[in-house]
Amino acid sequence: MTEFSDNGNGKSERWHVNKGIPVVWIVGSTFIGLAQFGGFIWYASQFNTRVEVVEKVQTAATQVAEKTQNAVAAQGERLTRVEEKLVAVQTTANRIETLLTTGKPR
Repeated sequence: MTEFSDNGNGKSERWHVNKGIPVVWIVGSTFIGLAQFGGFIWYASQFNTRVEVVEKVQTAATQVAEKTQNAVAAQGERLTRVEEKLVAVQTTANRIETLLTTGKPR
């Protein structure tokens, strides 16, 4: 009987493998190993595809955010100009009202 341990005294007596290993076990182990490796490759490719999709979405979202930011900046400038005109109109309206209320009666 062959010993499957490393308790032997010399190098030749350690980790022996005899011819009693079935060919079916070797073929099955090889097949399972290849199937697991193929599964890993498939998972990695799916993961890569998902990352690419996320990168495309992020790029598109960044472009939309930049356009929105530019539009908001332009609208802010226009709003400031409108507020300044509104103050000028309000001042003019107050001045006209003052002239009308303090005017000389006929």
